[in-house]
Amino acid sequence: MQIDELRGELTSLADEIPPFEGDVRQLHRRARRRRVVGSAVAVALAVVVAVSTVAIARHDNGRARIAAGPDKEVSPDQITHVDAIVVPATPVVKAALDASPLVTKYARVPQSDRWKLQPPSDGLCALGTSDGYAVDGVAPGANFAEDLTRLLRDQARVLDQSDRFSADLEVFMKVTASSHDVQSVQTALNADPDILSVRHLSKADAYAVFKREFADQPDLVKSTKASGLPESFRVILKSGRSVSAVVLRYQGLAGVDSAITLFRGLFDPSLLPIPSQTATACTNG
Repeated sequence: MQIDELRGELTSLADEIPPFEGDVRQLHRRARRRRVVGSAVAVALAVVVAVSTVAIARHDNGRARIAAGPDKEVSPDQITHVDAIVVPATPVVKAALDASPLVTKYARVPQSDRWKLQPPSDGLCALGTSDGYAVDGVAPGANFAEDLTRLLRDQARVLDQSDRFSADLEVFMKVTASSHDVQSVQTALNADPDILSVRHLSKADAYAVFKREFADQPDLVKSTKASGLPESFRVILKSGRSVSAVVLRYQGLAGVDSAITLFRGLFDPSLLPIPSQTATACTNG
């Protein structure tokens, strides 16, 4: 088709369209108004989504933090092991634990003066002045406490308790206990029908724990020798067995200094016996 013929066809089509009798300017104004309103709605929706996705709250000191996620606090009977203890138990700390992907769940640990007397005293002394949280980690490793410390910064103190609270109770021997006494207690523990497993901690093991728990007191660590620390046995009971009954069973044996509950005593400090004179009182609690 030639250009002249195409032009003629377009002219004929235009003549067949009835003339528009409305206000063209008004149509333009309506179109612009629709575009403006649509843009405003889109912006508002984007803001709502952003705020709901990452809610920002302010601490009293003015720093921002991501708002807490689902409440992960549970009752003590729902905690199966403790990877770290966080002190103090404040709303800010609770919100951080709820939001952290490092944490599976946690339970409240009540304050008690008895923590100021339990060996080893450092760290747990903090529970002598305020409540804390016992934390169960998602996949805790050697650096779990350090990871929590970085998360909480200066809001709380994080105590690495993955080793100490991995048992139901611990039987402490006297520092002067003979090898015969140690062997006799171990034989009795291994034969006890209420006990699932027993772990012996030598004086060297006790010193390794001591150095870790008193790492912030290098002078104390330097002045303490492995020979001055007691051997002990960490005991895990069979399901449903009485911790208090087993504690009483071993407290009076030859060479035993004390038998104390660990895991359950964490949530009920009244279960912790007052230790003998070999305990070190808190100096920083």
